Amino acid sequence: MLGFDITAFIQLSVDSHTPECTRDLEQRLTASPEVMALYNVTGDFDFLVYIVCPNMEIYSQFVELTLRSLKCVKQIKTSVSLREIRASSDLPIFSISA
Repeated sequence: MLGFDITAFIQLSVDSHTPECTRDLEQRLTASPEVMALYNVTGDFDFLVYIVCPNMEIYSQFVELTLRSLKCVKQIKTSVSLREIRASSDLPIFSISA
């Protein structure tokens, strides 16, 4: 995608859910140009981060300098996309008849 060879989905688990911890994580990640989307989720982890990077070296720097510097992050799991099959920004708006 336009010179961004790495598309990754990062699962973050945190050890603290205080407002300060959450605010710091959200502010730092939303300020990172690599982050395309950030979700607070339910399930086995707390946040899902969608990022793009031009190469694995930049991805590695993002993990080292951004993710690992977040004090409340206790676990980082990454899935790197092999290929994009479908992406859309169209909303599934359905006609509802009365």
